[in-house]
Amino acid sequence: MAKLLKLRRGTTSQHSSFTGAEGEVTVDTTKDTLVVHDGSTAGGVPLAKESGNVATATLGTNVTVTANNSTNETVYPVFVDGATGTQGIESDTGLTYNPSTGDLTIGGELDAATGDFSGNVDVDGTLEADAITVNGTALNTVIAGVTVTNATNAVTATNANHVSVADNESTNENNKIVFIEDASSTGNVGLESDGDLHYNPSTGLLTVPAVSTSGNITIAGNLTVNGTTTTVATTNTTITDNLLELNSGAGSNANDAGILIERGSTGNNAIIAWDESADKFTVGTTTATNDATGNISITTGTLVANVEGTLDGISSGNFVRSDASDTLTGSNYNFSNSNNEKITLSGSASPYIRFQESTTDKAYIQWSSDGHIYIWNQETNDGLRIGSTVQFSPDGGGNYYNLWHSGNDGAGSGLDADTLDGVTSGSLLRSDTADTATGDISFQGGAGAVSIDNNSDIRFSNGNWTGDDYGKIQHHSNYLYVCGGTSGIAFREAAVNRWFIDDNGHFVPGSDSSYNIGSSGTRVTHGYFDNLSDSKGDVRKVPNNHTTSAYTLVAADSGKVVTNTSGGVNVPYNIFAVGDTITIINQSGSDITITQGSSNTMYNTADASTGNRTLAGRGMATVWYKAHNECYISGSGLS
Repeated sequence: MAKLLKLRRGTTSQHSSFTGAEGEVTVDTTKDTLVVHDGSTAGGVPLAKESGNVATATLGTNVTVTANNSTNETVYPVFVDGATGTQGIESDTGLTYNPSTGDLTIGGELDAATGDFSGNVDVDGTLEADAITVNGTALNTVIAGVTVTNATNAVTATNANHVSVADNESTNENNKIVFIEDASSTGNVGLESDGDLHYNPSTGLLTVPAVSTSGNITIAGNLTVNGTTTTVATTNTTITDNLLELNSGAGSNANDAGILIERGSTGNNAIIAWDESADKFTVGTTTATNDATGNISITTGTLVANVEGTLDGISSGNFVRSDASDTLTGSNYNFSNSNNEKITLSGSASPYIRFQESTTDKAYIQWSSDGHIYIWNQETNDGLRIGSTVQFSPDGGGNYYNLWHSGNDGAGSGLDADTLDGVTSGSLLRSDTADTATGDISFQGGAGAVSIDNNSDIRFSNGNWTGDDYGKIQHHSNYLYVCGGTSGIAFREAAVNRWFIDDNGHFVPGSDSSYNIGSSGTRVTHGYFDNLSDSKGDVRKVPNNHTTSAYTLVAADSGKVVTNTSGGVNVPYNIFAVGDTITIINQSGSDITITQGSSNTMYNTADASTGNRTLAGRGMATVWYKAHNECYISGSGLS
C-alpha cells in the first residue's frame, strides 16, 4: 500500500460554489465521489462511482440499459438537469413505474399535450383538464342522468333539480330533515342532514333542540314549556289574558309567590309578593332570585298609591290625608305621647294657626319672617307683637307700643322706679359710663361673653394671691400669673396652635420642626442648657454607625462617625446637602477602600486628586460636602 495521499474535499453544498483550478481534483464527501474542475465551472464535474451510481454524465454518453419487465417492483425514471452540455442525472420519487403491473404513479401535476395510459393512473395531486369524456361521452352529460345504487337504498336523479320522495306518513319513526348545504337555495348544491332536528309523521311532532329566529313566531295552538326556566329578553311583553296565574296546579303551597324585579348593581331586587307564612301581601326588597323557594326574606318597602277600602272596618275616606289639604271633623283630639313638642308647623317662612267662629276668621297665632311672633285678634284688629320687646298695636299694626314689665322698668319704659326687683339703681352697673363692680361677676354668654373693643384693654393691679384655679389670670408679687387648664397653656394664632406649655411645664411647639426661637436677623443672645440635643442626640457627642461589611453612606450618617471593619465605604452622589460632614474610621488592622461614588467627585485635600482612597488600619478620615455631587476628604492614614 502506497503512502497516504489526501485531496481537497467538501460537501456537495460546499462544491456548488467552488470553481477550482484547471485539472484540479477534489472529493465530494456527500456523494463519496471525485470531482474534476476546469477552472471555470462552479461545482466541477463529479465522476461515476464503481457501484454504478452516476452523479454527473455528459450528454451523448452511452449507457447500457437492461430490460426488467418481469420484476414486480417500483422503479424511478432518470432525468437530466438540463437540455444540453454537461448535466447531472437524477431520479425523483414523485414519479414511479411498476414494470410488472404497468402502473405509472404521478405524485404531482401531469402537464402534457396528449397522454394515453393503458394501465391505472394514480394522481396524488390535482388532475386538471379542459374536457373529460367517458367512453366517448362528455362527462357532464353522463353525470346529468346518473343512477347511484348501493346495497341498501337506490336514489335516482333525473336532473339536478328533482329527486324522488316517497310518502311515509303512517310510520311511527323520527325522520331526519334534509338541508341544502350552502346558504343559497338555488343552483347546484348538496343535500345533507344535520343535528337532532327530526319529524315524526305518525305523531305530527317536530323535535327541535333549540330555536333561534330574528323574525316573528305565531303559534295557533297551545304552547307548553317543560324546561326549568323560561327567559323573555324583549323590551316589552304584552299579554292579552285577563288573569295571570302563578303556581298553577299546586295542591297546597308553602312557597312565597309574586313578581321579582332584578336591579343589578343599583341595589337588592324589588318584589311584590304574597307572603305565604304571614298570609299577607308585601312589597319591598330582597336578595332572593327567581330560583328561591319557601319563605323569602323581604325588607318592607314603601308603597305609594291611592288606596281605597277599609282599615279595621273604617273606610279610607275617614282618614286624614298627609299629602294634601284635609279636614278633621272629630270633636276632640288628644296628643298623649310623652314628647313635649306636639305640633310642628314647617315648610313656609311665616306659618300660623287660625281660629274661626263657625267659618268666620277670628284670630291667629303666627311666627313671621320679620322675627316676631304675632297674637292677633282679627275681630278687633289689634294684637301683640313679641320680639326683643313686647309691643301692643291697637290700630291694626299701624303703631306699636312697648309694654311695661319688670324687665324694662326705668328710663325708656315710660315709667320711673326707685328699685328693680328690689335692687336700687345705684347697685346696678352702668353700660354707658365708667363704673365699678364690687362683687364677682360671672359671664355665661358663651363665645364672646366678654369682648374688649379696639383701643381698650384689661388692666391688673398688684395684690395677694387668691389661690390656684384652672384658666386664671392674676397680678401677684409683681408677676402676671397665667394658670392654664389640666393639659397646660396653648398659644394660638390664625386658628393654629403654635406653642404649648404642657402640664409638666415643658415648652413644646405645636407641630414638629415647624417653629424657631429667634430668627436669622433677630437672635437670642445666650442660651443656657443642661443638655442640648438634636435629632441625632446630644450635640456634645458624635454618634457612631458601626458597619462590618461593604457600606454606602446614607443621609442619616451626616454628623456621625461611621466605623467599618471590612468591605470599605462608598461615598455616594446626590445623597448629602451642602455642609454635611461624615467621619470614617477604619476599625480594623487592615486597609479598607473609600470609594468615590458614581457621578460624585471626591477631592483629596492633600494633593487635589480625585478618585478612590485607601484608609490604613485604625485610620480616620473626614468627608465634607460642598455640593450634592462634590465633596472633600482628609485624614490620617489616608492615601
